[in-house]
Amino acid sequence: MDLLLSLFLLILYLLFIGFIIIYVSSFAGILFMLLVPLIGVMIAPEEMAGFLSYELFAIMDGAISMRNIHILLAFWAAFLSIVIYTEFLGWYMAHISASGSGSSDIEFPEDENFEARIEVDNDSLEVGEPLICRIIIKSGLFKAVLVRIEAKIDDVPVDTIGDEWIRCDIEHEIAVIRPEVAGRGELCLFTSPPGFSSGPVAKTSFTIRKNEEKEIETEEQSDFALSIPGGTNLDGLEEMKKIVEEWHEWKNELPSTASTPGDPALDQLCQMIDIYQDLLAIIAKYMNEGENFLESQLKDHLDITPDSLALTDLEKLAECAGRSASLLIGRDRAMDLKNDILDLCSHYIERNKTWGVV
Repeated sequence: MDLLLSLFLLILYLLFIGFIIIYVSSFAGILFMLLVPLIGVMIAPEEMAGFLSYELFAIMDGAISMRNIHILLAFWAAFLSIVIYTEFLGWYMAHISASGSGSSDIEFPEDENFEARIEVDNDSLEVGEPLICRIIIKSGLFKAVLVRIEAKIDDVPVDTIGDEWIRCDIEHEIAVIRPEVAGRGELCLFTSPPGFSSGPVAKTSFTIRKNEEKEIETEEQSDFALSIPGGTNLDGLEEMKKIVEEWHEWKNELPSTASTPGDPALDQLCQMIDIYQDLLAIIAKYMNEGENFLESQLKDHLDITPDSLALTDLEKLAECAGRSASLLIGRDRAMDLKNDILDLCSHYIERNKTWGVV
């Protein structure tokens, strides 16, 4: 009777461990495996003490009996079952991740505890204004889901973002498009949980208005000119170009190790121009439309314009740009983008110290 009770408790114990490893984590399963015998000793000290002391120590001391052999075989079977099951689970999840959502034709059941939402910060925006959306996916089972976003204006597809894996139960913010025409827009969020060809679809709508004020456009003005003071004034633009040329000539002649008193102070405006150009060059390595992405980050997250960009803003810019770019180019490349911006910040800080600029 004691043997049957011990085996029954052992089977229940292993089932609990298997469920925890599947739905929580291997760390929690191991912790549970260590704590349950202690809890068992507290609840039923005589039974657990007899089981642990007599059975296990008798086996280790070499006392052979049918009762000991049954216990030994039960332990070996349980151990091998856990190893085989966890190996199979790891192979299956790797297979699902590698094959993607298109490898299965199984449709996701509607009654699962799964919710997908897509929301926009501003459902009424002007032409040329970036559309910022938030993605929220809640799931009690999955930790990550494959998503794709499709943007339409007047039922005409204009852009598609994806397919990317994103974590569940975390709010993701992303600049989707910068619409060039007015009309009625719609965003569709398509999801594919692991092992399923498709999942719930979320939609949201927005309106695009024409610009209230018409921008002055000339062939002589460039996008770069519009981002610096005097850019909308042709005389100011020519003067600014001259200042920039003189600044670059002086900067190239100045040794990088210059630290003696009397070095010329850095012109803050020219430093801002250098920083802006370097940021554009960094972002261009990771995505197209880098200037639109940079302007949207400055305006929507830092509430500044390119002509007011300062060295102190680069750390905040690196954080928000890394978050926004994670869904566009993937988490790893987004982290590389963030680190490049932080390296640029460190470079200018060190250069200012070298040249004696506070």
